[in-house]
Amino acid sequence: MAQSVLVEFGGRNVVEPSATHQIVPDIAVEVPGMTFPAATVTVLSGARTFWEKATLIHVACNRNVLDSGAHRLSRHWYDLALLADHDIGRAAIQDHGLLADVVKLKKVFFDAAGANYDA
Repeated sequence: MAQSVLVEFGGRNVVEPSATHQIVPDIAVEVPGMTFPAATVTVLSGARTFWEKATLIHVACNRNVLDSGAHRLSRHWYDLALLADHDIGRAAIQDHGLLADVVKLKKVFFDAAGANYDA
């Protein structure tokens, strides 16, 4: 199996709410006397990511047949499980307004057969 990292970009998605994070190499804490490069990045908030992944999995679970690419969803299940056990996920679960915003977007741009977002 090839080792790779998938970075997804799309023009049909929203970028808010977002959060700013500083990225530093993991080794930086192991070598305190050395300066490593750092970057500040703006990313989609974890709460929105939670609902994006939950609605994606919702669609997969409501299909009548197993999609041939279903094995590629394991990363979303994993991410969702970790987020649900984190403060980010627990807060997202309470944010019904954010869920409604994600569903609104999905109905317009990613409406899938079998999806019953209103459920």
